[in-house]
Amino acid sequence: MKNTAALDNRTLLPVMTRTLVRLLTLLGLWNVYYQLLHWLPANLVRLDHGRDMMIYYDAAQKATAGLSMYHHASSSYGPHEFPTWYVYPPQLGALISTFAGHPRAFNDFWYPLMLASFWTFAFALSRVSVDDVRYRDIRLPARLGAILAWGGAISLTPYLYYTMSVGQVEPVLWAAIALTVIVRWPNVFLAVMASIKPYAVWPLVAYSAKNRKSILVTVAVIVTGALLAALRVGAWQFAEWFGAVGPSAGQGSFIDFNWSLSMAVLRLLRAAGWWHYSSGPLHAGPRLFLGVMGVAGPSLVYVVTRRMELRARMVLLYIAGMLFSPLCWAVYLTTLWIPLAMWVRARSEGISRAASNLQA
Repeated sequence: MKNTAALDNRTLLPVMTRTLVRLLTLLGLWNVYYQLLHWLPANLVRLDHGRDMMIYYDAAQKATAGLSMYHHASSSYGPHEFPTWYVYPPQLGALISTFAGHPRAFNDFWYPLMLASFWTFAFALSRVSVDDVRYRDIRLPARLGAILAWGGAISLTPYLYYTMSVGQVEPVLWAAIALTVIVRWPNVFLAVMASIKPYAVWPLVAYSAKNRKSILVTVAVIVTGALLAALRVGAWQFAEWFGAVGPSAGQGSFIDFNWSLSMAVLRLLRAAGWWHYSSGPLHAGPRLFLGVMGVAGPSLVYVVTRRMELRARMVLLYIAGMLFSPLCWAVYLTTLWIPLAMWVRARSEGISRAASNLQA
């Protein structure tokens, strides 16, 4: 009787969520309709430059003309502002430079890439949420339904369609970090990601520590990407990146859209009156603090999670690197759908074990 009651309690969640899953599936279908018939056509005809993707494109245009991709902030720049220029490593700009002189072609490529990233992310979440054995037994219609349900869930994320509409590279990274949980060679994905977002090096280090034979492949991917970028836009662009991004993005931002934990500490000190700041560049102390937090925060997570399952640990380390970075825009937190999918998987495995024990 006691076991039956326990099982009833454990199965309560799937019973209660069945309707929710159906609603999310319907929402996923609505997203397909909205994306293909409204969102994509509306964005494909855009010509405005007030989009992140055009910041990438303009930087690539400069590189092909032999100019620096990077903007050097004025001496008065500080976290009361936020960077509205290209801040990524040269590899992304070098890749986009293949579209130089063809903004319409870039537009036609980038927006379908946003949709592909959205549904790749949904697929990866549907795959992460089910263990390998059970997934093989699931028929295709149910698999497609799960992808639609996760797509519906993702669409509820604040600022998601805004992010896709301005062509932020972030949706590509959501898909990539989710895929690292299910692919055979996650180090390849992480090596490419680290060439766009350097804090992706944290999960890469964790994976390499457990799979030392993969280090050569990882280094080869990173070095090859850097060499190709250097050949395309010039090796001097890397020096420009180091010199320009630190004084701007390295100072973070106090705007509400920035959810960085490192900046949150400075916000609290400022609100409590223990630190005074109104405008202008940060002094050496706060800058040093942000740099230390960018390393210390993920390092602490690295130590605390050392006994955790590797793929879950990699995701948490990526999230830690993101959160402790001086700039962590609110929409970056879309990545948190991955731990939720892992929780769904662990929960379903626990329910299956409970049912097996009861039958035994």
